[in-house]
Amino acid sequence: MRRAALAAACLLAVPPALEALARAALAVWLRDPAVLVATPASMGPYSAMRPDLNLDGYLRYAPGSLKRLYTPHPWFGLRPYHTRFNALGFRGPQPVVPKPSGVFRVVCLGESSTLGAFNPDDETFPALLEKALNASAPAGLRFETVNLGVARQTSAALGPLLRRVVLPLDPDLVVFYGGHNDARDALFGPPPEPSGPWLLPQLALMARLRLFARGPAAEAARAADAALAPRFRDALLSTADALSRRGVPFIVATQKHGGASRGERPYAVEYARVAAALARDGSFADGLDAVTYAHHRLMAAVSGYAAGRFVVVDGIAALDAAPRAFVSPIHLTRAGNEALVRALSAPVLESAARRSRPTPPAARRPRPDGTSPAPAR
Repeated sequence: MRRAALAAACLLAVPPALEALARAALAVWLRDPAVLVATPASMGPYSAMRPDLNLDGYLRYAPGSLKRLYTPHPWFGLRPYHTRFNALGFRGPQPVVPKPSGVFRVVCLGESSTLGAFNPDDETFPALLEKALNASAPAGLRFETVNLGVARQTSAALGPLLRRVVLPLDPDLVVFYGGHNDARDALFGPPPEPSGPWLLPQLALMARLRLFARGPAAEAARAADAALAPRFRDALLSTADALSRRGVPFIVATQKHGGASRGERPYAVEYARVAAALARDGSFADGLDAVTYAHHRLMAAVSGYAAGRFVVVDGIAALDAAPRAFVSPIHLTRAGNEALVRALSAPVLESAARRSRPTPPAARRPRPDGTSPAPAR
């Protein structure tokens, strides 16, 4: 009887012991002691960047909220830092409305890679883009970037976000960098929300999502791809057309998906590996390969329908050439963000130069409300 009781006690002690061990390991990796007592909904880099609000078709964070995010540490995994979101529910300083004179405002749209999920405030690509542009700005002109990137956002949010947030900011140019979330959601749906006080079930769920036994079959992937590509195309084209009616240029930077190599292999090489395995086995090795496949097909099609509607910047080539550009299969290091900024700077400066040239009355840019400005006196 005593042995049975002891065995039962040992069995009951195993889950809490494993839980404590998992939390200790994660706390060491993240360099964040709060993980020892935090709930899964608030711990770890992916939970921390989860948006708070879904308003009329787009995601944002609670206005004025303070969140704990993570950045790579050279020796010890990740380290935590805090960032505060502005009154609009987005990262960065609060944009002034109406826009001050002499400001060329660049609005950056996208997902967690635009947000800068693993970057301090001054190392996101919108922040670095502002710094680079102002270093080359002509006298009397100041560049300002607005970071509207949100984790889990997809291209479906572009229309509502444009109407509710972007156009009232009176942008001079809009940049989009994204596509991963569209590909992932088409294949697997949005990521599940963490729940409950225990970490181990959440880790098991993450492992299942990452390590699919065989991934989706080729038929399922192609069906998702067939529905995904038109949605993504239509979202970009409708955004470009809405901006064009107001005289605002639209730039789409193609997004590199690092895949299983976390960006160490060129994008085309990673896709070729996945496509060859799919042709050979009829299925993907795991969910990450399936997303790489669908994502590549999205990016490959962008230039084909962009002509005359928006400008395409080859972000993939820029990141292929950048060493140590990725923290995860999709999130960029500072070096990766700097490579993306180098690719974006020239077309943005060119657009600003065109805007500064005198334009005939018929070509004057409409106001954000759609009305035409009065002739200059």
